[in-house]
Amino acid sequence: MAGFMDVDPKELKVQLQGYMDSLDTFEDKMKFALQLHSMRKTDATGEIDVLPGIEDAIRDVEQSLFYRHTINGGVDDDYMKQSIHDFNKNMIGMQVSSSNMIGKDHSSLQFDDYYKMTDLFEIYEEFREGMISKDHIKEIRSDDYRDQLDQLSGDDYDDYRKYYIRRDEAIADQTFKDVSRLDMTSREVDAEKAYKFITEELLQGKVEYKKKAEASVYENINAIDDDPEPVAEEETMSEEYKRVDKKLDGLQSYGNRLIDIQIGAEEMLREYNELKNAKSNNSDEFKKLGEALEEVSKLNADKAPLEIEESLAKLKKAANDYNARIDGSIFRGVLGGGRNRRDLSGRLASFAEESMVSLNAVYPEGATKDIALKAQTEETFNEWVRLGTESPAKKEKAPEKEAETPGKNAAEPAKAEPEKKEGARDEKKSRKIDISEMKQKEDESKGRKRMDPKMKKELYEKQKEIVDKRREGDKKVETEKKTLA
Repeated sequence: MAGFMDVDPKELKVQLQGYMDSLDTFEDKMKFALQLHSMRKTDATGEIDVLPGIEDAIRDVEQSLFYRHTINGGVDDDYMKQSIHDFNKNMIGMQVSSSNMIGKDHSSLQFDDYYKMTDLFEIYEEFREGMISKDHIKEIRSDDYRDQLDQLSGDDYDDYRKYYIRRDEAIADQTFKDVSRLDMTSREVDAEKAYKFITEELLQGKVEYKKKAEASVYENINAIDDDPEPVAEEETMSEEYKRVDKKLDGLQSYGNRLIDIQIGAEEMLREYNELKNAKSNNSDEFKKLGEALEEVSKLNADKAPLEIEESLAKLKKAANDYNARIDGSIFRGVLGGGRNRRDLSGRLASFAEESMVSLNAVYPEGATKDIALKAQTEETFNEWVRLGTESPAKKEKAPEKEAETPGKNAAEPAKAEPEKKEGARDEKKSRKIDISEMKQKEDESKGRKRMDPKMKKELYEKQKEIVDKRREGDKKVETEKKTLA
């Protein structure tokens, strides 16, 4: 996207954010955010990454779909809740309408809505992950999602639950060589629309829109500072270091999302067990659903990405199989217990699908599918440290500087050392520290504080320890219950 090469990231963000804020409805903003997201995902030339700050500017505007800051710097909670409500409404609505369309005619399978659901969920995940109150946001979304499902009519609820079954059946009925690219055409069309609109109209001043009086309160937490200090990244970071640093961030993001998924599965497993214990005679499909859910609830960093994907795929299939069974009889799913099981199986199918989308969105380039996540993270971290402690190329020039210093000779090294420490860069200083400071400075200029990878690793281990302890506590409670019974 060479048209962005001469664009100031700050100016681009101001123009994009101004246009986004001028849109009246969530649906209009969602459409624009999806086009921006499509443009980032389908950039064929890769030139969107050449100018520092461009991609961050676009991403920040995408995420502003879900929140805005108040004048005093806080987050407008009511605005965020309404946005999450509208997000759920559109996600459920697209699932229902697509399912209904496919159910009537498999040949009418379209992927516009599927790509929109996938990308919209990715934008939401990026937004949530960047917020301090991400667990609170997850609860808001979960509670609202359930409320909206409860308000669906019987027919719409059936379509919602059958979406993934019908979609998979429709795909199986058609001969596609590459399922992963099924929705690329729609995404590329939107990407082209966004690129032309921005470069040929918005940045050229041809777009007239009414600026709202309160537009000044719309400010993303990841906004680019008005006067960021320039960082010569190419002088301090080798391409190899940047590659490893990016891979490490990706692995740790993958691990953090896996923890969220595992905790979510534990919560739903407790709900499943309550429904299971309420009935003495459970079907094979319902038992397999519980087994698949329990497997997902035990996922951790000792598993390889391929094993994780297989567990989630198994859960999705088990949910769909139970959905098919319970929908196969007019007598099932009518009373309270059956209705609750039916609700849970529908949510589990969506949970498994969204979990796969969430993990795939941050799966790092260069990661290995069949090696445990923990082992890959530790190996990459060790490589990060090794590259970070290597001396930069500039060190080789230091002796020449010393030779040119008047009056300096081999007998006076101690005199020169204090001056070097005060006035010049200490060449013995760890390059890892240089890189960490540079990265922290760069991210703080964008309004966010970067966590050092070592600290992130320690935090990840602490999170895992908490989850393991909680699981042990749950097992202890289950054991005591069985003993009492």
